[in-house]
Amino acid sequence: LSLAKSARHLRRSIGLVEQDTLSAHPEIRMGYVGPFGLNAIPILADLELKESQNMVIGANRDKFHMVNANVGRDFQVDQWEDFTYPVWGDKCSKCANELEFKRGIEVGHIFQLGTKYSKSLGATFIDEDGQSQNFVMGCFGIGVTRLLASIIEQKHDERGIIWPVSVAPFQVIILLLNPTNNRQREAAEHLYEIFQKHGLEVLLDDRDERAGVKFTDAELLGIPFICL
Repeated sequence: LSLAKSARHLRRSIGLVEQDTLSAHPEIRMGYVGPFGLNAIPILADLELKESQNMVIGANRDKFHMVNANVGRDFQVDQWEDFTYPVWGDKCSKCANELEFKRGIEVGHIFQLGTKYSKSLGATFIDEDGQSQNFVMGCFGIGVTRLLASIIEQKHDERGIIWPVSVAPFQVIILLLNPTNNRQREAAEHLYEIFQKHGLEVLLDDRDERAGVKFTDAELLGIPFICL
């Protein structure tokens, strides 16, 4: 059972019955609840049960179940809906293709706010009939951290992140492999200034570290271009 599907259909939040509720309703037989004999209560069922026959259901009596129960003979269903979680191989109701599961990241959000906030704020407009109406509101957003996570998911290798140039913290990193060599330092600093003059975001690694450490760190940072 999908609680989300059920809540959407019923247009209210639902959850497991709490012990206090059970205590207040002794007619509810925990573990033995079923549709049999509940004529005054609307019964909703999942579409997959439409063709089911000779089912086992709760008898609404302690320590009793009914066997060989059938819709129409032993109980009635008032509404048939899709209430269950989808599983691999389910058929699409529109094209009959089989359902496949793929991993993904929820980057964007859309919330239907309705008139809840426009009513409390007194936000109105005049419609074509000259009547005052509350605005129907919606909320749209993109999660920045989730967006970064989705980029990393698509742009990486065994050594780490490979940022696209458009979102990289630096477009180029210059590795000064021998900081004690004045000629290398002058060349690296000169190249750094040239890149900056051309509007590039550049990082100069002039730390007193081994070349291997600098290469590894540059790969981990995911800077698109490495200049030696």
